[in-house]
Amino acid sequence: MMRKYLIGKCYESRKASFLTTADSPEKQRGYQYSIAEEIGKEVYLVGGTIYKYGIFTSALDNIASKNKNIAEKILSGRLRISQTNIIELSRLPKEEVRALNNILTNSNMDHISYAEMRHELEWQHYNSSCFPSAKKKRQKPTATIKEIPAYDPDAEISSLTLTIPSWISSIERTRSLADFPKTTDTARGKLQHELFALHKAIYTIQKILEEVTRNG
Repeated sequence: MMRKYLIGKCYESRKASFLTTADSPEKQRGYQYSIAEEIGKEVYLVGGTIYKYGIFTSALDNIASKNKNIAEKILSGRLRISQTNIIELSRLPKEEVRALNNILTNSNMDHISYAEMRHELEWQHYNSSCFPSAKKKRQKPTATIKEIPAYDPDAEISSLTLTIPSWISSIERTRSLADFPKTTDTARGKLQHELFALHKAIYTIQKILEEVTRNG
């Protein structure tokens, strides 16, 4: 986790030194891709991975600004949480991040999902509102987190939304770096097949979104 964070910090630092508000969005994206590729060569990783590390670092810094303890748990590996959920955690208000840290500390949890985060925070809010005197006395078993998972209708869409930028980064990197005339028919054929499947999947989900919007 520390290695991922430091690589991401390096990427964010170099990116900040290149980007300016005067640059066009296209030029900014070009800088980001080239910087990610440059760092990737230095640490033997692909540019898309460096880009993801940058997102991870920014999210962790955001969490640390709200509660250093929970950020240190993630960075040290004492709290296992996916990158998608780290990003979701970074978006929570400061008071909710602090409340979640207290919950994790009191229950000795070493991993947590987004559904568990929401359930714990909602339970605590309900308990504090309805039973103020019970806040200090209550010792809720960790097992109940698994027994009553919170339903988040946006979870799958949010996860997909966070993943798509890495697809775009990979496609743009290939477009700019690959010498297409020198590639084999087999490689191009496989890529065309997968791009067709991706296009079909995108078209399908876009139709669903359009239909829901119309009906809603």
